[in-house]
Amino acid sequence: MGTTCRIRAIKAEKNADGLLPIKLILTIDRKTRRFHLGKFVHPDHWIGKPPEYVKNRGKNKHPNARYLNLHFSNKLTEAQRVILKFEEEDIAPSFSNFKAEFFGDRSKDFFDWHEKYIENQMRENVAQMTISNYKSQGKKLKKFSKDIKLRQINYDFIRDYARFLKNELENGDNTIYKSLIYFRAVFKYARKNKAISGDPFEDIIIEQKVIPATFLLKDEVDKLMRLYKSEIIKDSWQNVLRMFLWACYTGQAYKDVSLVKYHDIIKVGEHMGLSNKRFKTNVQYFVPLFEEALYLLGNFPEDRNQLIFRSISNQKTNKYLKEIVKIVKITKTVTFHTGRHSFGHSLIRKGVNRSYIKEILGHSSEIMTEHYSKVMDIDIINNLKEKWHEKDGKYR
Repeated sequence: MGTTCRIRAIKAEKNADGLLPIKLILTIDRKTRRFHLGKFVHPDHWIGKPPEYVKNRGKNKHPNARYLNLHFSNKLTEAQRVILKFEEEDIAPSFSNFKAEFFGDRSKDFFDWHEKYIENQMRENVAQMTISNYKSQGKKLKKFSKDIKLRQINYDFIRDYARFLKNELENGDNTIYKSLIYFRAVFKYARKNKAISGDPFEDIIIEQKVIPATFLLKDEVDKLMRLYKSEIIKDSWQNVLRMFLWACYTGQAYKDVSLVKYHDIIKVGEHMGLSNKRFKTNVQYFVPLFEEALYLLGNFPEDRNQLIFRSISNQKTNKYLKEIVKIVKITKTVTFHTGRHSFGHSLIRKGVNRSYIKEILGHSSEIMTEHYSKVMDIDIINNLKEKWHEKDGKYR
């Protein structure tokens, strides 16, 4: 008679990957029920002798042993706390009331708040690409632990998640940075809505490593334009080069270039410009088009709803670009996004007003939005036209 609990790896329930599910075994008056803890381990890693559930040293050491051993110990302690609470309050334990107390209600479930956070962001009209990224972050967290309660999230939990991203998923520093930023955003959203108190992230330093972006100088872009005008490369490369040069003269990212249509080209006064919203941020932007971009644009078709460019996959585009730049002896590592960076860099070097640059590139930074007021399209044209025709100094 009585109530006991222990943690076991269930060999009889090995999954298709050969991993064992880890379950809490609860016994009440000689009747037993198993509760999945959302973790799986390889049989070679399992020891099952508290406090060392998985191997922490020697052959077959589990790469994330410290976290798992701590996690399982905490789960067992929590289960024992629930049983003790029933005894103190003279409550007859049952599998249902244990489950309700041990796993908690949905308001304390992290992934429930993950879903609520995404729903809130969708109401704020956040770009679909950003929403997709949020969902991917949720999948990463589920790979780490399928069941996360808000109360579990502490300094050690966050650090162990960062180690999991680095060691298990082999994420780079900046990818880890983005994952932790999202993790923190969901937790703070739950805290804002009174689901949890305290902030375990306040003692965590989340830093992003700044990697200088590759850009092309004016003479390098000019070389590529001369190559394009010569029409000596094969059609598939010529098509990619046209798209890339357009990015160099408009600052558009790959997805935006692939979606731009002739009806997005508008006339403001006597000048032509490109007006659209960035696919990534859904932020409106306006780019004046001067002779180089207009040359690439060519003649307008009768159907203005046509796409301007015949795009292929981003991966194949970058593969072709790698070969194209070699023809004009550019030794830099060039991707399609280099065109956007090159355009932004050229505007800075030409002394274009930074508030105009924000509008032209469609930046969504809250900090920049706070400091810059909305500018008119004609102001962008006048300022950029003046700067565009200034003679460039030598780049060093």
